[in-house]
Amino acid sequence: MIIAELRASRLTAFDINPDGSLSNRRIWADLGGAVQDGICLDAENAIWYASLGPGKGPVRVREGGHVLQTIDGLGDAGCFACMLGGTEGRTLFLMVNRAGPPDVSEWGKSDAP
Repeated sequence: MIIAELRASRLTAFDINPDGSLSNRRIWADLGGAVQDGICLDAENAIWYASLGPGKGPVRVREGGHVLQTIDGLGDAGCFACMLGGTEGRTLFLMVNRAGPPDVSEWGKSDAP
């Protein structure tokens, strides 16, 4: 199982044990400060993640953090989620919005929402 840790700017992997518990927590990819959101795994075991920020689109990364592909040029819109689908599971769908990402610099402070 691979999860996106927004505040830590990384993708973290776990093994799923037969009883459903998790073990062997490890960093799958350090994203170097990128603010990421929704993720999906592709047929080549790379992860697409939504890179939050105006004009930024999804980023495709492999284990270890090597960036394979980026899709930018969304103008004043930002990408908040991405998912693979279609008849062969190879069409990348994006959820975008013109409102920018939340100001994550305030998260975790007592006066933040």
